[in-house]
Amino acid sequence: MKKIKYGIIIEAVLLLVLIGAFIFGGGNGGEIKNFMKETFLPRFLTEENTEKKYIKWVDFDVTAKAMGRAYDLDVASQSEGVKLNWIELLAYLGARYGGDFSKYKDKDINSLAEKLKSGETTMAALTQDMKYYSYYLEVYTAVLGGFVGEYEIESVNVSGTEPDNSTAQGTETAQGTDTAKGNDAAKGNDAAKGNDAAKGNDAAKGNDAAKGNDTAKGNDTAKGNNAAKENDTVKENDTVKGNNTAKENNTQENSTVQDNSTGQEGSTKQEESTEGTVWEKKYGLKAYLPLAKYFPYSDYDDFGVSRTYGYKRKHLGHDMMGQVGTPVIAVESGYVEALGWNRYGGWRIGIRSFDGKRYYYYAHLRKNYPYNQELAAGSVVQAGDVIGYLGRTGYSTTENVNNIDTPHLHFGLQLIFDESQKEGNNEIWIDCYEIVNFLYRNRSETEKVADSKEWVRVYDIKDPAAEDFEKNRDNYNITPHNTDEDMGEPINENGGTNQQSSPTPTEQPTGEPSNDTGE
Repeated sequence: MKKIKYGIIIEAVLLLVLIGAFIFGGGNGGEIKNFMKETFLPRFLTEENTEKKYIKWVDFDVTAKAMGRAYDLDVASQSEGVKLNWIELLAYLGARYGGDFSKYKDKDINSLAEKLKSGETTMAALTQDMKYYSYYLEVYTAVLGGFVGEYEIESVNVSGTEPDNSTAQGTETAQGTDTAKGNDAAKGNDAAKGNDAAKGNDAAKGNDAAKGNDTAKGNDTAKGNNAAKENDTVKENDTVKGNNTAKENNTQENSTVQDNSTGQEGSTKQEESTEGTVWEKKYGLKAYLPLAKYFPYSDYDDFGVSRTYGYKRKHLGHDMMGQVGTPVIAVESGYVEALGWNRYGGWRIGIRSFDGKRYYYYAHLRKNYPYNQELAAGSVVQAGDVIGYLGRTGYSTTENVNNIDTPHLHFGLQLIFDESQKEGNNEIWIDCYEIVNFLYRNRSETEKVADSKEWVRVYDIKDPAAEDFEKNRDNYNITPHNTDEDMGEPINENGGTNQQSSPTPTEQPTGEPSNDTGE
């Protein structure tokens, strides 16, 4: 309505000027024309009045199975004549399916890959007449652009052995049934049901026991007492007892691969260090699951479900239920943009990708000891680093308060195509459930620091993106913020809201870090 109103005003003014030119212009037509061209029109055609063209909404519907297959084809092609790009493969399918990956079939992507590898055609030729290919390519690049690439990973130096270049991606199984955990999504209060709860010391107790077939297989059994202990007393038995069971049903469809605890596949060179480890140069998945390896968790697709604290709104993230103290892992390398208390998310960390397209939001962290103590706004983190600890803080205007009933990590992913989308009503948050299932194939192994509450990763990584950022930090526009604490509808002293009715859709924010963080 505002645009229409301004358009009418501008047209009326132009009409008056033209009328004046005819009536009073006489022989000054050239001067009037110059005035219109150089002074009058530019005033109404400034950048503020010209709408920028950028993507304003995304519905990311790619399944873990599709991501897994595209990724495997990409990695396998790196030693071949025609190198495939997993995001381009997915964008082609996205354009073909209209973004609806419920239509996905392995044969579609396999056929596409064979055509490209045979030299029969190219992606440019295939997509030149696809109307929405460029849209899906930009969207999927914004979501997945930092996940795959070259890096170096530290691993144990086994004397007299060479790196196995044929080892598949570091995962127990390739994504087959669209979930790394089979049908084990925990529902409700995450209580184990019937005979599915693990027994003795091998399962988490209380309300945090995972539902279904969540007991680990093979070497996924956690070591010792993995839950960090702290002065933050939690309800019932929120800490793990005995040997923690890692969550998944490892049997999946058609593409079982080896577990590679140190990271990923495709090692090309080893450089021995002085500590009995080696640095392996690799190409592959360099993004990680948000929770550390060997720590159990349960989840289901809860994006968009209703939340009522403060005011009625949609949940704009993905909840991963687990034990208090579980190490929280940086999914992608980036820099800390937000660190502190948010009345919805409690203790939270916001990490921005180096290309500025992704903002990772980790909320409800542990009371009293929420973060890696070395972190501050502006700190650089690398994918797989321990950044904080799972907890149940939040839903309070008072800092360091546990008001969340079930301990969990709220993990959110915001896309930013233009900086105006970072905060406010134009934010884009996507469903992370399938992404988390895909990332299950790469989990960061951690170990506890003696006589402390800290955990650290076992195997370090060298991400070229982080190294480039450090070298060129002055060229990046880093704007750490901690400004989202006082936004939103008024909350009374009892933690409730005085709001009588929910805002209209145009008034509702769409995600952190405005007044709605989506928890």
